Amino acid sequence: PETRTRPGVTVSYGGSGGNAGWEVAVSAAQMGQESLALFFWGQPNQTEYLDEVPLDHFQEVIDWIDANVQSPKPLIVAGRSKGAEYTANLLPRYDRIDHAILVAPASYSLGALSPQFSHSSWTYQGQPVPHLDWSLDTSPEGQQLKGLQSIDFLLNRPMANVKPYEGVLAAATEDARIRIEDSKATIHALAGDADQLWPSAQMANQLKETNPEQVQVTIYPGAGHAPGAQRYVAGLDLGGTDDANAAAGIKLSADIADQLDAWAPQES
Repeated sequence: PETRTRPGVTVSYGGSGGNAGWEVAVSAAQMGQESLALFFWGQPNQTEYLDEVPLDHFQEVIDWIDANVQSPKPLIVAGRSKGAEYTANLLPRYDRIDHAILVAPASYSLGALSPQFSHSSWTYQGQPVPHLDWSLDTSPEGQQLKGLQSIDFLLNRPMANVKPYEGVLAAATEDARIRIEDSKATIHALAGDADQLWPSAQMANQLKETNPEQVQVTIYPGAGHAPGAQRYVAGLDLGGTDDANAAAGIKLSADIADQLDAWAPQES
């Protein structure tokens, strides 16, 4: 902002579409807090795909904040979809983070979005982060759904991924769970209950079950994976109805602004 009126800094990440999470960063700046909208893949000196993205890069963000931000506390990190998964994975590894906003979150580390689907999305200290991948769902229903997805792809119909993800979660291994209880950060997880990309409402509640006092959950009835956006984007069915998504988008923006205000109140 031109004039800082609130303490701390908000760092915001987007999702698998490759954006930098502008909305939350702009909201924080308009409220008078310093903010950064950052990419975590797909840019120069970053991984080409969302595949084995180093979580270690966040130390560079901390170093930059320490060198350039006048009032670096509290440190708030926000992410949406794969950016929320990225943010959640930062929490147990970086105790500098005070608060986190997770929109359409994940409670487990999931597979890469690249030609190498068996890879982890993340690495830390040079090693892949344990993750869940499609091969865990060996149920007949899961195999049938993957076949239907292939047909949808061939016919250029929007694909809904939520059922295969539910099958993967049903076979989840503990080593892939994101251990938010190892972080001191307070978390606000927000999701639509009609998400057709992945079961974000289920995973938001799983985060809360891990540590009820640490996590607040807000669920938007009838909304999909991307509140405020269209249901069908880039060949994917994100879920929700047009009316519910529009209403949830307005409510989501207000809820995030209220949360930022509570975590970084106006200085007197």
